[in-house]
Amino acid sequence: MPLELDVFRGYDIRGLYPSQINEDLAVKLGHALSMYLGNKGPVVVGRDGRTSSPSLHQALLQGLTKSGIDVIDIGVCTTPMTSYALYYLGAPCGVMISASHNPPEYNAFKLFRRITGVISGVQQLSAADGLSEIKNMVENYAFKPAAQPGKVILNDIMTDYREELITHAGTIKGLQVVADYGNGVGAISADPLLKSLPISYTALYPESDGNFPHHIPDNHNEDNFKDLITAVKRDGADVGLFFDGDADRWIAVDETGQIVSPEIMTGIYALDFLANRGKEKSDADIEPIIYHDLRFSRAVIEEIKAAGGITKKLPVGNTYYKDALIKHGGFIGGEWTGHIMWAENNARDDGLFNGLKLLGIMTKTGKKLSELAQPFRKYYKPFEISMTLARPLSSETLKQSLQKTFSDGSLSFIDGVSVDYPDWWFNLRLSNTTPVLRLTIEGPDKAFVDEKIEYIKTLISKYIGPS
Repeated sequence: MPLELDVFRGYDIRGLYPSQINEDLAVKLGHALSMYLGNKGPVVVGRDGRTSSPSLHQALLQGLTKSGIDVIDIGVCTTPMTSYALYYLGAPCGVMISASHNPPEYNAFKLFRRITGVISGVQQLSAADGLSEIKNMVENYAFKPAAQPGKVILNDIMTDYREELITHAGTIKGLQVVADYGNGVGAISADPLLKSLPISYTALYPESDGNFPHHIPDNHNEDNFKDLITAVKRDGADVGLFFDGDADRWIAVDETGQIVSPEIMTGIYALDFLANRGKEKSDADIEPIIYHDLRFSRAVIEEIKAAGGITKKLPVGNTYYKDALIKHGGFIGGEWTGHIMWAENNARDDGLFNGLKLLGIMTKTGKKLSELAQPFRKYYKPFEISMTLARPLSSETLKQSLQKTFSDGSLSFIDGVSVDYPDWWFNLRLSNTTPVLRLTIEGPDKAFVDEKIEYIKTLISKYIGPS
């Protein structure tokens, strides 16, 4: 089967199984990774519960070991567990086989490495930093087996991982919690830990099943939250936890059944940190820097600054926040779609870590989640709008198309075009992976926002196709 190199994307290697992601690619990826590492291991390998993951896992192990690389095999796990193993076992690189929130017919390889800066952390390889080089090695495939094959070392890290997480959580007790795992692998780590706490806990769909019979564990689609919202309201729960397929992302539902976005969660974490900073020796020297996705609500930024935090806006993509934390220090990095990472946790994005942190804050303050979220809900903000491109469009052309019209606003070009006015703002950017334009906009109310959306669409109408 011919290789489809388009599966090498911005932050991972992802596509349909077996036409795009298959065992042949997995073997060659193992060989290429050994070359990328200079034939130095070991490499940590984990996988999710998708039906295609076992055979891809074995093929990747074959490619690595035949190249002379030792493998630390941690078996079925979450993506955060792979990052944990990579960091704490001292391996230079790790691979997680998982397509996260995608439907069952997809699979993917996520590659990680340890790096050191102001803090030591775990970085996901991107097209700009490692993946393109590995892609070229796969494309120009020329493999010779090593004289001494590598060995596979089985390592069950579950107990150590859970114990490490709970040390960061603080006191958790007296809460009623519902978690929806969507038949992903999140329950592997979270279910035993939550059962061990002095809380009332209900699990929805904890069994790992790569066919996802109840709903796709995809936090982008609000329809997938229906069962969790129903359970929270039915049980009178304090909070609902929704994990995506590989549990690196997590979204909260408050006691009223309202979804609490990752940007608001970042704000909750930031305000708690700023209110308590210096009370513990462990955080006294942490700079109060909060790195955030350029799509964050202005309300979140305003509240953080008012509490004494320093906000720094970054482009879309979780690798930017990890890089910033590791290289420059700070407290936390938050992405709009659910990746939240802490310097305290070695810049690893971990849904369970984030969930435990929230439960700790709720226990400490005695506040409902809706109370904690309320300061950040000042403005009307829709979900991101995607518009299919009808003709090629470069970032420079996009910039030129908008710069004159919005010259009375404050313009920035961190990622696409952002325009700020006193009572509204928007960002328009090209997707990194698909031929679409993405518009994010915030204003005082729905009518105002809808009017601005239509106005912006008319300005770029020659570039976009029918909705």
